[in-house]
Amino acid sequence: MVYSQRSILSILAALVIYFGASAHNDAAANWRWSGEVSLSASTYTATQNAGSVTITVNRTGGGGASVNYATADITALAGADYTATHGSLSWGNRDTAPKSFVVPISNAKPFAGGKTFAVAIAGASGVSLGTTTSAIVTINGDASSASAPAASPPTVSISASPTSVSSGSGSTLTWSSTNAGTCTASGDWSGSMGIQGSEAIGNITSAKTYTIACNGTGGTTTQSATVSIAASGTVSRPSYNTGDGFFVLNGKLYDANGNEFRMRGVDRNHYDSNSAAGILKSGANAVRIFVETDYGQTWSGLANIVQTQHVANKEVPVITASMNGSGTNTSCNTTTAVLTTVVNNWVNSAAVWTPFNKNSIVNIANEWGPSNSTVWRDSYISAIASMRAAGYLGTLLIDTGGCGQDPNDLMNYAAAVFNSDPQKNVMFAFHFYGLANGYSTVAQMDTIFSELVGLSQTYGMAFAITEFGPGMDIGPSPTMVTPGQVITAAEANNLGWLAWAWDDNDLANCQSDNNWFSMTYNCGVYTQPSDLTNYGQDVVLNPTYGITALAKRATIF
Repeated sequence: MVYSQRSILSILAALVIYFGASAHNDAAANWRWSGEVSLSASTYTATQNAGSVTITVNRTGGGGASVNYATADITALAGADYTATHGSLSWGNRDTAPKSFVVPISNAKPFAGGKTFAVAIAGASGVSLGTTTSAIVTINGDASSASAPAASPPTVSISASPTSVSSGSGSTLTWSSTNAGTCTASGDWSGSMGIQGSEAIGNITSAKTYTIACNGTGGTTTQSATVSIAASGTVSRPSYNTGDGFFVLNGKLYDANGNEFRMRGVDRNHYDSNSAAGILKSGANAVRIFVETDYGQTWSGLANIVQTQHVANKEVPVITASMNGSGTNTSCNTTTAVLTTVVNNWVNSAAVWTPFNKNSIVNIANEWGPSNSTVWRDSYISAIASMRAAGYLGTLLIDTGGCGQDPNDLMNYAAAVFNSDPQKNVMFAFHFYGLANGYSTVAQMDTIFSELVGLSQTYGMAFAITEFGPGMDIGPSPTMVTPGQVITAAEANNLGWLAWAWDDNDLANCQSDNNWFSMTYNCGVYTQPSDLTNYGQDVVLNPTYGITALAKRATIF
């Protein structure tokens, strides 16, 4: 059986994704490496009753080195015909001896003829990859054709990404099959396609149906995928984004339906305040809520609050970590160990939070990080990788350093953080107060906001102003810039905004007055305008720039 180059490349792409092999075999770095590693052959053969097949990797040069390896199905199935195998091989300094790994072969279900699987190496460290990085292994069955059971029909899958596009845009088709010899495409494309692969289709101007038929000794199986034209005003999810929720594209945030979404809402300081009904009445379309287990609440309990008090009210939850789990605040903290603990908490609680991928945004850590620092950059690059590996495929929100108020982290390092994400689905948050970093006037605010827009246009990143206060020259970072001035500037620059905070009380028993940052007098309660502080009335009820005048729900609700 002959396998197309497209088929092999598809297998290798899957393996490289599995390895996470980014890092160590780019051409620009080859000058540092010593020698090459290659598979000893491009084909291997084993009989079904042999028990195993040995794959050898040759190495030239010296110095410590390592390489990853893995197997992938073609017509042989892991778990039935052989055992899926992955791992790594290592060489010490000056060690050039060939290394091998063994793939077990099963004869539990004898078959006639041959079945194949692929092996590949990738993710080389300390050495470059040679010319032979993949091979086909053929298992020769030990049952006669007469005694072999009847062959099963091929199984076929085909998918399109995206499934809905704007007129003239494209989609990528991906297909695979087992028990097949050849696959043929028809409908709105055609040709012999191999048993698995992918192909980009461009300039789709009307709904298209793409069909693939795969033939095998057990018969023929046909499957189809359809790409529709999106409604006017929507955009299509880019093919590299594999999530099903919010996504960033060309400097804007979109919901799962491809409609632009701009946050216009509030921060919620206390998950245990009586805020849900009042926030709903305000019309906020997004709520940034602090979730922490430091006060005795469980992850599942916090998730229930997010679901019943915000998602159920058609408010996009911006789920935010404000502590590291040991009582240390992330705000104004510059210790990498604190961020590492916060990320580990997200990873360990992924089963609770990833079900919110479609309708939430995850704010990794409130106001963590140093100002104008590669430490901020590198720490968040690592954090994104861990979050993605844990299954967080939605939009991730990252606060700039310097207590969330440093524009220099954004100007100098946000692009590197954004581009490190294979999903390209990262937003950045700036908190506008004053003086903490020397920015406290309307002119300085306008400069920063316009610089953020420039970054969006250049790199495709999205930004939001996720904290600002009442002005009045109060708080640890005082400013006289008013909420109306902040919102008006944000709107002029197409930036989302969230006001701090619905329930930041300054008096006993969760009560507040007009001398602090709370938008409500009584622990988040709002049933009538008099329940709102002066600040709250301005942000919620102003007929020009208030939440009730501007906020629009995400179309996913």
